[in-house]
Amino acid sequence: MRYFLLVLMMICCNLYASDMFPLKPDENPRGAIALTLREEVGLLNARFDIKRIEINETRELAYFCGLLKDTDGQYIKDEDDKYYLFDRILLDSGTEGWVSTVYLDEEFSAPEQAKCHFAGNVDLKSQELRALVKQYGRIAACLPVEKGDPLRTQLLDAVRENYVGDLNRKTMLNNTPVPSFVVTQLCAAQKYAYFCGEPANADADWYSQDSKKLDVVLQKDANNTWWLPVPQFQGISRQSSLAWCNHSTDILPVKTVEEMAKKRQQRCVREGDTVSLRGILAEQKSGAQRYWVVKLEEPLTCVQDADMRTADWNGQVQLLLSDEIIERVKVQYGDDLLNQEIVVTGDVLLALSSDHHTPLVLENIVKLMPVMEGPGW
Repeated sequence: MRYFLLVLMMICCNLYASDMFPLKPDENPRGAIALTLREEVGLLNARFDIKRIEINETRELAYFCGLLKDTDGQYIKDEDDKYYLFDRILLDSGTEGWVSTVYLDEEFSAPEQAKCHFAGNVDLKSQELRALVKQYGRIAACLPVEKGDPLRTQLLDAVRENYVGDLNRKTMLNNTPVPSFVVTQLCAAQKYAYFCGEPANADADWYSQDSKKLDVVLQKDANNTWWLPVPQFQGISRQSSLAWCNHSTDILPVKTVEEMAKKRQQRCVREGDTVSLRGILAEQKSGAQRYWVVKLEEPLTCVQDADMRTADWNGQVQLLLSDEIIERVKVQYGDDLLNQEIVVTGDVLLALSSDHHTPLVLENIVKLMPVMEGPGW
């Protein structure tokens, strides 16, 4: 019985013992962590007076606390004329370096007043640090979203909702199965998320044998709905996929994902982009000369290299449809479809020949139906 109690006490002690270890001045990744924080404030020539820096056994979780000094050894004041204490919990993202996930930073009137959140006489435990990362980490970082987390379902549903598929293979008017994805990277912050993966059971690419990755940034709106911050009306298609992920980790600074979202949102629509447009369907000419155009509900505001010499260059698009497809659409929806509001999905093409009657043309059309049947992809 005494032996059993002794073993139990040893187990309990190990459970609550510190599993974080100080980093010596010349020990990695002490220098890498300090460099990351100096880069954050653009003071590469400064150095840290490190009050505490510790790392866990697997060397992917760290705690840092320190003040900056200039090259003369004087403590540096911030823009508030205070001494700024960097007090952080960081995770090693691998290729992206060390990422601050929890900010416990404070300002002090004098360097000697600076106190770390975790005092030097307090044993650090990785379990406690991870609990803080779980509670506050998504404020400052895009962190992995694991299987079983309801957030994972929300994010993949948002990708799924905007995924068009492979327009080189997709057949118009035919229902396609709801896609599932093989996830390579998936992380989320409070307002942004990053996904990289590929459709499950996707056919080999026609032009490349490389695995094709869908590289997607999502943003959360005021209603807590995840949406796609991309150029006007654009969706996700196999044609816009990449041979690799833009980021090879699912731990990213939130600023990195936010900048990705802004750049994608500000980008002009380009030839080959997949878009879903609303407007009034109209038929022009008749017989062998017949063609359909959509007078857009909302004009495309920016299309790279488009011919803008006509006033209505972005107000309507010609649909590249064969007579067979036009007749099939009429059979399914009737002639009443003409002069009605419709939604159409396809690839943007710039007019190339006299067969193109508008500066902007839509090809590889995979969806054309009345708006009443539901907008979207």
